[in-house]
Amino acid sequence: MALRSSDTSTSAPTTSRALALLDCGHLADAESICDRILSTNPKHAPAIHILGLTAQAAGRDCLAIERFRRAIELQPTIPDYHNDLGSALANLRRFDESAAAYRQAIRLRPAYPEAHANLGHILAELDQPGSAESAYRRAIQLQPAFAPFHADLANLLRRTGRLDRRDFPQPLWDGTQSRDSHSVIESFVIP
Repeated sequence: MALRSSDTSTSAPTTSRALALLDCGHLADAESICDRILSTNPKHAPAIHILGLTAQAAGRDCLAIERFRRAIELQPTIPDYHNDLGSALANLRRFDESAAAYRQAIRLRPAYPEAHANLGHILAELDQPGSAESAYRRAIQLQPAFAPFHADLANLLRRTGRLDRRDFPQPLWDGTQSRDSHSVIESFVIP
């Protein structure tokens, strides 16, 4: 599953409440708040975006794509909207479109580690291991302490027969950071 970003816009507090409800799994309540917002402002992109997230959480990726595209139409410079569109497209195995959405998110926010990692997942699916490796390495560069990015890279390198522990920052391997980070990496790369 692709990483999902949080809506960081400074919209009315009700969108924050809708996101909190979504994060707790209360999809219908989150949708209800967004519907109320849209009843007074039908072009409220953050509410439309959250409706896309609720649709995606419910497994309705086609509807999520429609909503993400509508939010992008209204506010095309919000990288999270493009990242989430890429995730919904990836769920439907529409990898070329997904990669384009992630690349747009990265163009809008070059220091967006989740989008780089998500692009890496797609490039790996498209059998482009060199490009996937570059995307994962950029995600790690941007957020070096996030162990799942290291695990993604390690898995890619293992699949391509190029795994070498020397490629990874020492704290993730010798236990000096946290035992959990070490365990996460080991659990992903040890067959």
